[in-house]
Amino acid sequence: MSNVEEKKKRIKKERNRVEKLIKGYENVEKDTINMLDLTLNNLAYLRVKIEDLGEHVLVHGVTEEYKNGANQWGKKMSSEYEAYVQAVKLYQSSMKQMRDFLPKDTAKDVESELAKFIKERRGG
Repeated sequence: MSNVEEKKKRIKKERNRVEKLIKGYENVEKDTINMLDLTLNNLAYLRVKIEDLGEHVLVHGVTEEYKNGANQWGKKMSSEYEAYVQAVKLYQSSMKQMRDFLPKDTAKDVESELAKFIKERRGG
């Protein structure tokens, strides 16, 4: 299986997991899930991307060396770390968007899912 196919499979699995989480609540209508379709796809993609970037940052660190010409070099934040931070922000924003759209009691459970994910990423 190619790397792209594997990522697509992981994204689909995550999409199904999040959708199942939402469908588990009686007060969430099918129309609500349909309206959240793009948000659910984004959440699934972002979670897989965050996991991949997190692994890279874990192995390679948050900085990288650079060289601009013959005498200019140093260290800077790695591109992967910056992408990781941005993806986490987008994920949190998408979760909030989804939470705000869902009925209040369901939203609390989605918020708990976000907290669980953040805790896992921090190694807790």
